[in-house]
Amino acid sequence: MNEQKTKFIITKATICDTGVLFKLENECFDKFNSPLSKASFYYHIKRNFLYVARAGCDVKKDNFCKLNFKNSAEISLIKEKENGANLKYNFIKNSLIYGEFGKILGYILILPKLKTSRIYSLAVLPNARGLGVAKALLEFGISRFNSLKLEVRTDNAKAINLYEKLGFKSIKTLPKYYDDGCDAFLMVKSEQIL
Repeated sequence: MNEQKTKFIITKATICDTGVLFKLENECFDKFNSPLSKASFYYHIKRNFLYVARAGCDVKKDNFCKLNFKNSAEISLIKEKENGANLKYNFIKNSLIYGEFGKILGYILILPKLKTSRIYSLAVLPNARGLGVAKALLEFGISRFNSLKLEVRTDNAKAINLYEKLGFKSIKTLPKYYDDGCDAFLMVKSEQIL
């Protein structure tokens, strides 16, 4: 593999991303998981907190999280200096290099609220899973909101495990929350559990 660094950064989604986000959504969610429509993405891009992880982007002065693919074994996530803190995370994984610069690997959609904001949706392309994209998107969202909540399928053990590692606590079961009858856990991350 080339020693030159390939990166991905987390940036605000733009209207031009609507079609790609819609396609990603349908790769990740079936009809029972209420995938967002193109119109919904358009609305949320204009009015809410919708950020994407893009592959192979060049970071100059932007203050965003980024992944540097240093070699085939190490992926390091560096959060740019913010509020005097310089955070660094390391992931050891067999990585894959994306040839398409700017390709959207995943997104996070947060609905801001005064008390507890809601992670409405989080999705990562199937072939980009296991690279830390979801964790990076979640950490990016957590760094911007004091209190967050989300719903997750009770049969989605990987997602539940990730949320718990990041400090989310299950506070309630929502019976038959999804269209296929699956229950959901309501999970919260805040200084004080609601």
